[in-house]
Amino acid sequence: DEYDALFAEFMSNFDTARRREIMQQMQQILIDDAVAIIDGYWSSSFAYNNTVGEAHIHTADYYWLTNEIKPAG
Repeated sequence: DEYDALFAEFMSNFDTARRREIMQQMQQILIDDAVAIIDGYWSSSFAYNNTVGEAHIHTADYYWLTNEIKPAG
């Protein structure tokens, strides 16, 4: 019930800071009360575009960054 109420609030609220709080509360409910695999890390991100070459990395494999990654040319 608490999760459903938070989801309803999330869907009707467009304040970015509040939506972040709601999503964190929803995630904590899943972590506490359900079997869940959290795919990600709290403070990491990896992004690249067509100016980067040889970056064949899955989001969970950020630690595979090597000196082989270079500007595309």
